[in-house]
Amino acid sequence: MPAVTLVHDMDANQETVWNAWADFGNIAEFHPGLKGSRIIRGPETGQGATRVCEQQDGTEINERITVFEPHSKIGWVLENPPKPLKEGVVTVKMDNQGPGKTRVTMEFEVKMGMGPLGPIIYNLVAKNMITKNLTKVLSALNKHLTEKETAR
Repeated sequence: MPAVTLVHDMDANQETVWNAWADFGNIAEFHPGLKGSRIIRGPETGQGATRVCEQQDGTEINERITVFEPHSKIGWVLENPPKPLKEGVVTVKMDNQGPGKTRVTMEFEVKMGMGPLGPIIYNLVAKNMITKNLTKVLSALNKHLTEKETAR
């Protein structure tokens, strides 16, 4: 599956960054494209936890944790990806970069629907849109964590 991979340096320690991702039902606290999110099945966090993410346009996407390595890696699948995606898998890795710094690597693997047009649409439109959206999410998370630290 084609993938978009982004690397972003966060101004927060690894535990703080991990806690934001592991609080799986509350991604809407920092995700700029979401109106809301909540756990709908399974545990609150960890393998099998499933959340629903309500997009700004009202569309809902269910996501289920498939990889859970505390403080270093979390991954999930989109159970009902928005069209024209057929499948979507997200992996987020966190690496300590010293006091108050964490490098986050976010990968979004996609399989496009629409038969032979899928790869063309991916290359012409979807890859760029995914890159922009993930960049916004990572920047918003960094801002959220920085503001949270300042408020303490």
